[in-house]
Amino acid sequence: MMRIALFLLTNLAVMVVFGLVLSLTGIQSSSVQGLLIMALLFGFGGSFISLLMSKWMALKSVGGEVIEQPRNERERWLMNTVATQSAPGRYRHAAGCYLPCAGH
Repeated sequence: MMRIALFLLTNLAVMVVFGLVLSLTGIQSSSVQGLLIMALLFGFGGSFISLLMSKWMALKSVGGEVIEQPRNERERWLMNTVATQSAPGRYRHAAGCYLPCAGH
Protein backbone atom coordinates (compact mmCIF):
# COMPACT_ATOMS: atom_id res chain seq x y z
CA MET A 1 0.00 0.00 0.00
CA MET A 2 2.85 2.37 0.85
CA ARG A 3 4.46 1.64 -2.52
CA ILE A 4 1.29 2.70 -4.36
CA ALA A 5 0.95 5.85 -2.24
CA LEU A 6 4.56 6.83 -2.96
CA PHE A 7 4.03 6.11 -6.65
CA LEU A 8 0.97 8.38 -6.76
CA LEU A 9 2.64 11.14 -4.72
CA THR A 10 5.70 11.09 -6.98
CA ASN A 11 3.60 11.41 -10.12
CA LEU A 12 1.50 14.19 -8.61
CA ALA A 13 4.67 16.01 -7.51
CA VAL A 14 5.99 15.82 -11.07
CA MET A 15 2.71 17.30 -12.31
CA VAL A 16 2.92 20.16 -9.79
CA VAL A 17 6.51 20.94 -10.80
CA PHE A 18 5.54 20.76 -14.48
CA GLY A 19 2.67 23.19 -13.86
CA LEU A 20 4.92 25.57 -11.91
CA VAL A 21 7.56 25.57 -14.63
CA LEU A 22 4.90 26.35 -17.24
CA SER A 23 3.53 29.23 -15.21
CA LEU A 24 6.97 30.62 -14.27
CA THR A 25 8.15 30.60 -17.88
CA GLY A 26 5.08 32.55 -18.88
CA ILE A 27 3.42 29.90 -20.99
CA GLN A 28 -0.20 30.97 -20.66
CA SER A 29 -2.63 29.53 -23.13
CA SER A 30 -5.77 27.47 -23.18
CA SER A 31 -3.72 24.41 -24.02
CA VAL A 32 -1.84 24.35 -20.70
CA GLN A 33 -4.54 22.15 -19.18
CA GLY A 34 -4.29 19.88 -22.20
CA LEU A 35 -0.52 19.68 -21.77
CA LEU A 36 -0.91 18.81 -18.11
CA ILE A 37 -3.46 16.09 -18.85
CA MET A 38 -1.30 14.65 -21.61
CA ALA A 39 1.78 14.71 -19.37
CA LEU A 40 -0.26 13.02 -16.63
CA LEU A 41 -1.43 10.25 -18.95
CA PHE A 42 2.01 9.62 -20.43
CA GLY A 43 3.71 9.86 -17.03
CA PHE A 44 1.37 7.40 -15.35
CA GLY A 45 1.30 5.15 -18.41
CA GLY A 46 5.08 5.00 -18.63
CA SER A 47 5.38 4.38 -14.91
CA PHE A 48 2.89 1.52 -14.97
CA ILE A 49 4.56 -0.07 -17.99
CA SER A 50 7.95 0.22 -16.30
CA LEU A 51 6.59 -1.24 -13.07
CA LEU A 52 5.02 -4.19 -14.88
CA MET A 53 8.18 -4.91 -16.88
CA SER A 54 10.78 -4.45 -14.13
CA LYS A 55 10.67 -7.93 -12.55
CA TRP A 56 10.61 -9.69 -15.91
CA MET A 57 13.49 -7.59 -17.27
CA ALA A 58 15.59 -8.07 -14.13
CA LEU A 59 15.19 -11.85 -14.35
CA LYS A 60 15.93 -11.95 -18.09
CA SER A 61 18.97 -9.67 -17.84
CA VAL A 62 20.75 -12.06 -15.46
CA GLY A 63 19.29 -15.26 -16.89
CA GLY A 64 17.55 -15.99 -13.61
CA GLU A 65 14.41 -17.83 -12.67
CA VAL A 66 12.13 -17.59 -9.65
CA ILE A 67 12.40 -20.53 -7.27
CA GLU A 68 8.90 -21.74 -6.44
CA GLN A 69 9.94 -25.03 -4.84
CA PRO A 70 13.59 -25.76 -3.94
CA ARG A 71 14.98 -28.65 -5.99
CA ASN A 72 18.32 -29.09 -4.25
CA GLU A 73 20.27 -28.15 -1.12
CA ARG A 74 21.62 -24.90 -2.60
CA GLU A 75 18.13 -23.64 -3.47
CA ARG A 76 16.86 -24.72 -0.04
CA TRP A 77 19.69 -22.71 1.59
CA LEU A 78 18.80 -19.66 -0.53
CA MET A 79 15.10 -19.89 0.37
CA ASN A 80 15.94 -20.27 4.08
CA THR A 81 18.32 -17.30 3.96
CA VAL A 82 15.73 -15.08 2.25
CA ALA A 83 13.10 -16.15 4.79
CA THR A 84 15.46 -15.44 7.69
CA GLN A 85 16.53 -12.02 6.42
CA SER A 86 13.07 -10.79 5.46
CA ALA A 87 12.24 -9.64 9.00
CA PRO A 88 10.29 -12.66 10.26
CA GLY A 89 7.65 -12.39 12.92
CA ARG A 90 5.04 -9.87 13.86
CA TYR A 91 6.71 -6.89 12.18
CA ARG A 92 6.60 -8.45 8.74
CA HIS A 93 2.95 -9.48 9.04
CA ALA A 94 1.93 -6.18 10.66
CA ALA A 95 3.39 -4.32 7.70
CA GLY A 96 1.63 -6.62 5.24
CA CYS A 97 4.95 -7.93 3.92
CA TYR A 98 5.42 -11.55 3.10
CA LEU A 99 8.29 -13.70 1.89
CA PRO A 100 9.83 -12.10 -1.22
CA CYS A 101 10.58 -14.07 -4.38
CA ALA A 102 13.94 -15.77 -4.53
CA GLY A 103 15.72 -16.83 -7.65
CA HIS A 104 19.00 -17.98 -9.06
